[in-house]
Amino acid sequence: MGYLAQKKKNIREINFLTIGWVIVAILSGLLFFNSMTFLKNNFFIIYILNIILVLYSLFIRRFGFALLFLTIVVVNFFHITSTSRLFFNKTYNSGEVFEISYDADNLADYTIDSVSKMVTNNIFSSLLKLPTNNKDIAVIKLDFSTLSLKSRQKQLDTLYKFVVAQDIPVIVIGDFGTTVWHPDVQSFLKKSSLKVINKLIFASKGIKNNYFYKPSFYVLSFDGYGVKDIKVTSPSSKQDYPNINLSFIAKD
Repeated sequence: MGYLAQKKKNIREINFLTIGWVIVAILSGLLFFNSMTFLKNNFFIIYILNIILVLYSLFIRRFGFALLFLTIVVVNFFHITSTSRLFFNKTYNSGEVFEISYDADNLADYTIDSVSKMVTNNIFSSLLKLPTNNKDIAVIKLDFSTLSLKSRQKQLDTLYKFVVAQDIPVIVIGDFGTTVWHPDVQSFLKKSSLKVINKLIFASKGIKNNYFYKPSFYVLSFDGYGVKDIKVTSPSSKQDYPNINLSFIAKD
């Protein structure tokens, strides 16, 4: 490659990375200092974009740009992990293990309880009795994936009232239709004191894993309960939601 061609190539790379840096810096700044719902809802996609730009910078040996993008990745990483779990489930070394499955097309789980209570059309509650220590747990399954923003807000308010009315431990499982760092979900978590105990899952309707889809499936509980394992089964068709089998552990 001639000198002029190489020079033009270098200029294109620098211009591309400079524009990329400005865009992700502005987006990241807006995420921290602005309450734009669209940005917060797609925060994880911006995080993935940062990682791609880090890898691209390293590939073309632009280490200064790689360091700049990596700085934003680190800041965003701590922002994500302050509201969610990224790679690992919360678990315990010992305790009673029990299984629960999630099927968005069949929230009323009669394998847990002979009577599954319909809280709303999108929220079902069942009573699970642990066989060893005889503890009762309210297992709440939900699916907000098709709801509008206004409808989801109402459902979260109903869910909050139902959770705080329980006098037994609660486990909430389901697709919230948005990320856990969305302001509405964050408000619900703070009010209810529930915590996310699962690693990020990228299942969506018709797809087992879609890493460019905002993670919206979460498992919530109070202290004392963890997730040992999560298995996602490929859906039988594009119209079906993947079946998700969860292995829980109740701390001794």
